[in-house]
Amino acid sequence: MNQISLTKGSFFSLFNLPPTRFKKEALTKLGEVMTQVRINGPSPVDAGYVYLGQFITHDATRLMRGSSDNIEDDVPINELQQLRTPSLELDSVYGEGFDDPEVAVDQQTGKMRLGPTYDSEGRIRAENDLPRKEDLTPKTKDNRNDENLLIAQMHVQFLKLHNFFVDEISKKIKARLTAKELYERARKECILHYQQVVLHDFLYEMIDENVWNHVVIDKKRNLWNTTYAEEARMPLEFSAAAFRFGHSMVRSDYTINYDIGNVDLKTLFIMTGKGGMNGHAGLPVNYVIDWSLYFSLLAKSEPKPLGFNLAEKINLSLSFIPPFREGRKKISLLNLLRGNELSLPDSQTLIKFLKKEYSELTRDLKLKELTTDELNPEVEIVINGKTIRKRILDEVGTEYGFDIKTPLWYYILAEAQSNKNNRKSGHKLGTLGSLIVAEVIYSLILLSKPSIFDKYTRWSNYIPKQTGNNGGQSHYKFIDLLSAINPDMAISHS
Repeated sequence: MNQISLTKGSFFSLFNLPPTRFKKEALTKLGEVMTQVRINGPSPVDAGYVYLGQFITHDATRLMRGSSDNIEDDVPINELQQLRTPSLELDSVYGEGFDDPEVAVDQQTGKMRLGPTYDSEGRIRAENDLPRKEDLTPKTKDNRNDENLLIAQMHVQFLKLHNFFVDEISKKIKARLTAKELYERARKECILHYQQVVLHDFLYEMIDENVWNHVVIDKKRNLWNTTYAEEARMPLEFSAAAFRFGHSMVRSDYTINYDIGNVDLKTLFIMTGKGGMNGHAGLPVNYVIDWSLYFSLLAKSEPKPLGFNLAEKINLSLSFIPPFREGRKKISLLNLLRGNELSLPDSQTLIKFLKKEYSELTRDLKLKELTTDELNPEVEIVINGKTIRKRILDEVGTEYGFDIKTPLWYYILAEAQSNKNNRKSGHKLGTLGSLIVAEVIYSLILLSKPSIFDKYTRWSNYIPKQTGNNGGQSHYKFIDLLSAINPDMAISHS
């Protein structure tokens, strides 16, 4: 049986360019103005993909700063420590495997343990939650997957998917397998289905289609043309900037299900172990997520069911503060400080480098540097309770020169938000963001074991339904996995 490798790896820069160190006061002002910007209107992207993206982030990277715990300090790359395996192998679910004491595995069956839900009188109901300790903390490898209700319920789906494969393998394999053998086979199936969904479904939804075809279909890689012989590592430009676009897609409220209806973002954080389940014994049964309201069961041309959740556009507006975060810094400031801490280059320096070193690539993909107007768009800004039309960087202060040297994370959002030069106006990442995200995701899957790119790796058709056809290739969509483990999802609501 193929063994699954687990290597924590390290961090590195894709480009090794000189860092641009911004003043803290400048980043603070920029971050504050971004929280005041209001850009309304949903994107066509299902909101579930935002939380699948958060799950992917937690699966691939968790930074420990080494000797420094201060996010405002400049930390050398060789001191950064990686707490997750950067290859996409569901490390946040499986950890070190069958015998990992931090992961709740049923040693008799090879299944992943789940946690109960509770009715209004505190009686135990169906197991639709994370397994938890008495203090409600989750028995998971990465406690970030209990940060909010949606990411916790996303993690539950992967536990259920594992158990689905255990059952299917038990039915179809005539040889008697031990619990550990069943576990390993189901784990492999989970990882391979997950990788295909990430590459062909999630990535297609989130990035520029030309870039997706270039990297995924044409298999052209330039920025990180890795081979399996290399150690899996995490590029800083991906983890500290390009893959943080999802923060801007978070809604202020969500429809949980047809029982509870609509709740605000704060409620999603309270209905977790850290939030004390809002005083309940555990997760209330009526707070289980109805995923048919987060991932389309119907074709995009069909009407969405009542209460369906679409994501916000990728844009420069980030107004929420995650509860329970140390220091209560707003996401915009945290992300800007992270880029500074990890010594990222400014965006203009990076693009000039790409055009010089990868001229054919940038020409084929029509990579263009953003104009001043695109970096400094006129938007609605709330100041002292009043909404005014103003340019973002003018409000920050033109003396800072952010339109000349722009933090990479801000640039990625501005590029996606722009509607010039055939850009998608917030519906997908722009060319630069798409290129970094696509190449890194592709390489992380290649560096995994097992990997869908390994021609000797065989996997099953335990889930026969493949509704995806992006790039003209049949593939699983995430909704196919959800429908397999939640058969009632096939019944659409009206």
